[in-house]
Amino acid sequence: MPAAEDRRHPMRNEVPSHPQPPGVRTARPGDGEGPGAPTDFEEISDSPRTPDERSGVRILRPDDRSAEPRRQVRQVPPPGETLEPDLVDVDDEEPVHTATRDRVLGVNFVGDVAYLAVVEPPDRASLDLADQLQPAAQDDDSRRLANFSARTSRILRDLGIAVVAVARPLRYTNWTYAAAFERVSLETCIMLEAQRLSLRFESVGQHHAANVIGLPAQQLTDSLPARLRIPKTVDWPNRYPAVLVALAVALEM
Repeated sequence: MPAAEDRRHPMRNEVPSHPQPPGVRTARPGDGEGPGAPTDFEEISDSPRTPDERSGVRILRPDDRSAEPRRQVRQVPPPGETLEPDLVDVDDEEPVHTATRDRVLGVNFVGDVAYLAVVEPPDRASLDLADQLQPAAQDDDSRRLANFSARTSRILRDLGIAVVAVARPLRYTNWTYAAAFERVSLETCIMLEAQRLSLRFESVGQHHAANVIGLPAQQLTDSLPARLRIPKTVDWPNRYPAVLVALAVALEM
C-alpha cells in the first residue's frame, strides 16, 4: 500500500521521466517563488522590451520634441485661480472669407455679346466692375458654351452677385434660327450657373422695369443716367437695358 501511494503521489522534487512536447515547459513545485527567477525559455541577459518595440504603438512622453503639429487645448484653472492666456499662432487656422451677396447683375444680349451692369441696392450703379461677356471663338458649340458658363460663374462669385436680371428683347419677330439659338443658349448658360450657385434669376421686361423706376420708356437713354448720376459709356445704347433691369430688381429687394 505505501508503494502504491508513492506512485500516485510523486515526491516534491521528482520530475516525470517521460519527455515533454516541444514548447511545453515542465512546471515544478516552487517555481516563481524567487523574485525575477528566469524560466527555461528565457535568458537572463534578455531585457524586457519597451512598449514601442512590442506593440508598434508610439508612446508620447513629456520630453518628446518631434516636429508633428500639435493643437493646444484650453485648460480649466482650479477654483480661485486665474489662467494666463496662451499665445495662439495666427497660422493655425485660416480665416474663411465670405463675400457679401447683395448685388444685382443686369444682362442685355446684343448678338452674341452679353452687356453687363452691376447695381448695389437700392440704386447705386457700379459700371466699372463688369462691362461685357462674349463666348470664345470656337467651332465646337459645346466647348464654346462650356467656356462661357465657366466665365459667367467666375463673375457671379467674384462680384458677390445675389440676383441675375436678364432684359427681355423688345423685338424678336424677325429672328432667324441661328440668332434665336445663340440668344437662348447664352441666356440658358447664365440661368444654369445662377441656379448652381443658388442665386435668383429673373427675366425682366424693359417696359415693366421702366414703370418700377418711374421713368418713361421712350426717354430712358437720357433719363436713366440722370436718375443714377452716372455718365454715359461708349456702349451705352446696348448697355442701358442691363442697367435698367438691374435697377428695377434692386429697388424691389
